[in-house]
Amino acid sequence: MVDGDTREKSAGKLRCAYCHDAAVGASETCAGCGTILHRECMALAGVCPTLGCGTVVRPAEKVFEASDDRRATFDTAAFVVMAAMLIAPSSLVMMNGVPRWWSPFPFALIIPMLMGCMPAWLFVGPLTFWGLASTYPGSGFVHARVPLRTKVIVPLVTALGAWAVIGSIPYGVKWQGREHTMTVVGLNIALIAAIWVLFAVALRRPGRGTILALHWLFVFWLVWQAFPWLGELI
Repeated sequence: MVDGDTREKSAGKLRCAYCHDAAVGASETCAGCGTILHRECMALAGVCPTLGCGTVVRPAEKVFEASDDRRATFDTAAFVVMAAMLIAPSSLVMMNGVPRWWSPFPFALIIPMLMGCMPAWLFVGPLTFWGLASTYPGSGFVHARVPLRTKVIVPLVTALGAWAVIGSIPYGVKWQGREHTMTVVGLNIALIAAIWVLFAVALRRPGRGTILALHWLFVFWLVWQAFPWLGELI
């Protein structure tokens, strides 16, 4: 069997042997070899991931504390308020018949609009936010560390968004004017930069507040400015 001290270290920090993220927050050790695992990862794995160990692992029953209830209530309240706030940028689209810099017809809202599902676009933001930021029942309503889906989606979508908006500049200038186009491009670049700053902070120092803010800003960009309509109107 591999030596029990399989706690992966990077820059002096212990890492979870299942997901390889920093072992911050709620973490436990395998009874067979001492490998460190996040509680969530231990529940997902079921068996110690250390080669040659194979010990069945289950997170210990968590002792309920009053602070847990308060934190869960705060997390839920913050989540609901932030989700509701995402209706505002979506509603701006309904106020304009043509793209404006404050409502440039982002792709996430154009699809339901073209399909005739006008009330549905108001819930694109809250539902996307819920899908990205919420966690599994029993492990806290808000993620304590950046989930894998966010590590894939945020870099991919923001990179595509920057590429799309910069590539659309000639069409925007031709059909909607330089001032409108450059304002929309500037807002997109500023929001993408802010998302990446939060993304880097969340990876380096995971925390519920930071990760909640990261997901909210990402979805806010999606429903307000991402992949804007720059070009000839239909």
